[in-house]
Amino acid sequence: MVAKADTIKAVIFDLNGVVIIDSHWHAITNAAIKKGEDRTDFHYRVHTKNIKNDIFWKIQTGRITEKEFWKDLDQNIKNLKILTEIRNQVYSLLIPKKGTLQIIEKLKARGYKLGLLTNFTKQWMDYLKTSKEGLYTISLFDAIVNSADIGIKKPDKRAYEIILNRLETIPGEAVLIDDREKNFKGAHQIGLNTILFSSATQLNKDLNNFGIKI
Repeated sequence: MVAKADTIKAVIFDLNGVVIIDSHWHAITNAAIKKGEDRTDFHYRVHTKNIKNDIFWKIQTGRITEKEFWKDLDQNIKNLKILTEIRNQVYSLLIPKKGTLQIIEKLKARGYKLGLLTNFTKQWMDYLKTSKEGLYTISLFDAIVNSADIGIKKPDKRAYEIILNRLETIPGEAVLIDDREKNFKGAHQIGLNTILFSSATQLNKDLNNFGIKI
């Protein structure tokens, strides 16, 4: 369901994969290529398998530190070189996506309230702010909600309620942009409009469907 053109007052962005490069996925993939391993199998061992052990959930909800995260992950991978490679890749890929950044700037200029709602880690968010471009990108948002700070992740509907409250906006007057459709479950439960992100070009078209012409 698409809201009427004159009702959207706030645009809420996901961070990883939308505003910045999907550092987790790219880091794991790049490490696999360098090690000459099968990417699918490697991704399962490093990431998917450990989701079931709650390692990623713990760090993204602030229950463990980054140091504890890498220690726990090492117990599953048991390969320090690979772990170091992934860590270095994660940090090197904390870079804003130019196409999305341009859209954010235009929305800001047009007076839309801008929110950032992300399942991320505190340490990586802090690191993103250490670069001039990263700090500038983050500064464009009127409200930022990071799962590591509130202790809950998308698609829990409470996360969406928190960002809407901070933006002083109701669900029908906002649209969420995320690259993972599974995150829309909680959003739809409270009546929040959604756009599935795949590229800046596609996002421009979808925003236009909401009457947001940039």
